[in-house]
Amino acid sequence: MSENKNGISDYITYPLEFDKYTKFKPLFVIILTVIFFLIFTAIIFVIGGILFGEPFIYSLTGNYESLNTINLGSLFSFVIIALILPSLFIANKIVGYRPFSSYASSREGWNWKLYFKCMLLSLGIYVIFTIISTLVNPNIKFNNQFTVLTFIAFLIIIPLQCIAEEFAFRGVLMQALGSWIKIPVGAIIIQAIIFGLCHSYSLTGVVTIIISGLLLGFIAWKSNGLETSSAIHSVNNLFSIMTAGFGLSQLSSNVSLVDSFSDIALSLVCVGLIYYIGNRYNWFSESS
Repeated sequence: MSENKNGISDYITYPLEFDKYTKFKPLFVIILTVIFFLIFTAIIFVIGGILFGEPFIYSLTGNYESLNTINLGSLFSFVIIALILPSLFIANKIVGYRPFSSYASSREGWNWKLYFKCMLLSLGIYVIFTIISTLVNPNIKFNNQFTVLTFIAFLIIIPLQCIAEEFAFRGVLMQALGSWIKIPVGAIIIQAIIFGLCHSYSLTGVVTIIISGLLLGFIAWKSNGLETSSAIHSVNNLFSIMTAGFGLSQLSSNVSLVDSFSDIALSLVCVGLIYYIGNRYNWFSESS
């Protein structure tokens, strides 16, 4: 059994510790998760198309530019990604070789306290960056597209979407790879590449996402769970949508080098700070 200095199982190779594990079961979980996710997505498309027509479908199938308009379609694009969670839950239940909570951490499940501490740290970094970038750019004009209802809805849905992506990539995929190749760093690299390729950005944007995936995979590994990476991911996506919704920025599929460097720098600072403080104050050995 691979353990760290606190006696906690290695997160990436964690599947190997379950008695019912075989090398095919993580693959079965992935396949079933994809199947259920596609079924749920199809249902949303049909219902949304019937109720709201072609504009709804376009807002879901368009590029990232469509997210600059805060509407039902942009909200449902995040809802659809959040459906990874119930899809994975059902798939894992069918395969049945491990508890669902074991994808969250090797510390006996999800720790909300750790998640919110890491979220506050990341939030502070992003707030400082946003204030500075707004002050130095005189061309930015405030243009609120939110209603109270849509603002609250995005505050709830976006973290769920980010947690779902973390369960998919830093959870089930990275752990499956770790159980097969038994080299944590290799699993981190492969999942990051797949994570990047799943985003329809320009080459610069895809490279940026791959680097972010590496950083998120590293902090999930070193913190023994997904709370840390989910917190950073949540804050990043919240600020992307919120600043776009308030007219302070524009989302685009074509990522500039300046935006790429700033995104990577923000992720690096968040990961570095959480890694340092978490180790200093023993955050990563706390169970739920």
